[in-house]
Amino acid sequence: MAQISPLRQRMIEDLTIRNFSPKTQRSYAAFGPHLGGPIGSGGSTRS
Repeated sequence: MAQISPLRQRMIEDLTIRNFSPKTQRSYAAFGPHLGGPIGSGGSTRS
């Protein structure tokens, strides 16, 4: 079995405590990697 990152494990535990359904937990866990990204990338800059 693959190693689960501590952040993903924490997210799953939090969703379980909050009584999210297993289907919702899988959806959130699958979408999690898309949430992160380089900080400060994209968007317009103000002068």
